[in-house]
Amino acid sequence: MIHGPRRKARLGALVSLLTVALTVGYSAPASPKTSITVVKDVIYAVNEGGPLALDIYYPTESWGHRSILAIHGGSWRRGDKSDWGWVARKLARGGFAVFVANYRLAPPGGAATYPTPVEDLRTAWGWMRQNAARYHGDAENIAVAGSSAGGHLGLVLASELSGSPDGPKGVVGLSPPTDLATMGVEGPLKWAVEDHIGCSYRGCPGTYDVASPVNRVRSTDPPTFLAYSTDELIPLSHGEVLRDRLNEAGVVNRFVVIEGTDHALRIAGEVLPKAMRFLRHNMI
Repeated sequence: MIHGPRRKARLGALVSLLTVALTVGYSAPASPKTSITVVKDVIYAVNEGGPLALDIYYPTESWGHRSILAIHGGSWRRGDKSDWGWVARKLARGGFAVFVANYRLAPPGGAATYPTPVEDLRTAWGWMRQNAARYHGDAENIAVAGSSAGGHLGLVLASELSGSPDGPKGVVGLSPPTDLATMGVEGPLKWAVEDHIGCSYRGCPGTYDVASPVNRVRSTDPPTFLAYSTDELIPLSHGEVLRDRLNEAGVVNRFVVIEGTDHALRIAGEVLPKAMRFLRHNMI
């Protein structure tokens, strides 16, 4: 048994720790057993093509969590917010409130061309800032995460919001294309890029350049996490060039490469713990 001054000091330290826990514990990482709530098909905008919706995943019993706007892939032409379901659940159990957004697709899945999807996601961003707290999130502490084409759109969105006090506090890209000019000249995704941009590279090279994250890097960009496989659909050079430009601009970043051919969400199981640690460390 501890008596006297030592007991008082120990009790004082315990009270201090409890005070800190009560102050910041609401945003502390959750656990694999954390109860999460899923709310699907929440409308964030309505346009001539109909409603655009979010699926939302958040820890049920705590509030004020770091929040993530998640963006699905699908070569800009297909895909759905439901693709991110299992990843969003893992993020929610890791202590994040996750908002997975649909956006207007390029042909043949839709009729939208660049920059329409980015405009949709910017609207989703604004909706999140107004409504995050309702879903246990923190409107002042939002990051962007995307896979494949969604990673590209997330990087462009983050660039557009860069430098604003209301901008992203972090970015995660899983296999994002970063140099559309190169893709528009050759490669297996040449036609997908043309559908997204709305013309060939020869027809509008300036749009390809503006839509390429490697050409948009600024010193005010948020901390950026990039992950690729060594031999996947998006050449590793896309990540390497963006990493180098982020380094030149002094932007905090982490570049993760795993062995194999897995692409986008197929690498999420392996890299997600690293991405969550990166966001926790670099967000507020």
